[in-house]
Amino acid sequence: MGLVGWKYKREVQLINTTSFNLENYIVGITLDSSNFDFSKARFDGSDIRFTGSDGVTLLDYWIKDYNHTNQKATIWIKIPSIPANQTKSIYIYYGNMNATSQSNESIMMSGFLYNPDPFNDGSCLAFYPLDGNGDDYSGNGNDAVIHGNVGFTTGKLGQAVDYVNKTENDYIVTTNPIQRHGSKEITICGWINVAGHTGDWVNIWHLSPDGKDDSGNSRQPTLWLDSHNNSKFHMSNDGIHTGNLGIYLSQGSITYNQWHFICQVVTLRQMRLYIDGQLTDTYDSNEDFKFNDGWLYIGDKWYIKNHLIDHVRVFNRALTEDEISLLSTHIPSTILDEVQVKSRVSGVIVDINGNPMINTPIKIYLLNPDTGHLVDSTDCNTDASWEINDVPAEPGEEVISVFKSNDSSQKLTGAGVVVTQEVNE
Repeated sequence: MGLVGWKYKREVQLINTTSFNLENYIVGITLDSSNFDFSKARFDGSDIRFTGSDGVTLLDYWIKDYNHTNQKATIWIKIPSIPANQTKSIYIYYGNMNATSQSNESIMMSGFLYNPDPFNDGSCLAFYPLDGNGDDYSGNGNDAVIHGNVGFTTGKLGQAVDYVNKTENDYIVTTNPIQRHGSKEITICGWINVAGHTGDWVNIWHLSPDGKDDSGNSRQPTLWLDSHNNSKFHMSNDGIHTGNLGIYLSQGSITYNQWHFICQVVTLRQMRLYIDGQLTDTYDSNEDFKFNDGWLYIGDKWYIKNHLIDHVRVFNRALTEDEISLLSTHIPSTILDEVQVKSRVSGVIVDINGNPMINTPIKIYLLNPDTGHLVDSTDCNTDASWEINDVPAEPGEEVISVFKSNDSSQKLTGAGVVVTQEVNE
């Protein structure tokens, strides 16, 4: 089965490498000249559709950007379910010049990645999509206020905070301390995109127990880009009596001008850094870290900044490696070769009174109305029914002529055709 009216389709294979069954998951795909023929779709991509594995159930999608000239498009699709450790097939259809766009940006707010409590356990203390503001989507009221000349731009998902070329006094901080409820664990994570080296420390985020952001104030915990190499991290948790212990220069690193998912996990005596879902650094302390409630700073007010940041979350527990992988997951996709969508056309020959012309030798011809060329032909069955498979055309694109069998010069007068058409896969 498939969509009637669309000339072309491609299978898209989605690979869930996690141990989670993904529900209402938003998957992003990139189209380019290597996997999509832009000349066969409408100039603005408005005829693009996605279906489930059955080829007919329409899926919600959002065309984030579409450039016909440069042959590049980014599209997000909402997938109802992808079983754990399995590959799921969906289909992209195109080639219907009469179609209008069904792209809908609001799907981004309804999928897993915007879920205020993604693991359904109440552990998410704060969630900042950073779509033009500092609102907390967790429901815990930990809204943040924007200070200085902080802007927003296209992010990893929706919008992101634009700290590129920002200076002192440009930062975001919560209006009240985030309550940890006595937990001796914390996870802070989010997407960052670093534009390049600043020659200075760059604070990504930190929790401040006293609400201040001055030198010497405790930060429990904090994450920085290192001053000598802004592709590596410094991570610490102030408050133990031996000082500012932690990871001074991470083994893991990032690539400039690319989005990376960064996750900082602190337990009673251990600190871990994950980059793009992979554990890169671990620090074991001989003493207990302190875990006080604190104001969350996304960036700080003292240093030059040169990065974008998006989708920041705070949890009151240590996320597992699988959970971190899930939040950072980019579902790999493989777009297969183009297939021409074909139809099955069938019908019944009736006389002038509408009665089936049974036991009458009749031949059916399908002609292209523009060129007059023969598309296909078939003999009628004795019960006046007929069927032609694999017709490569849209509904209404063929004209059907009815002739006496073996004599195409003698068109039947008064004969009629009752036609049905459906996609034939």
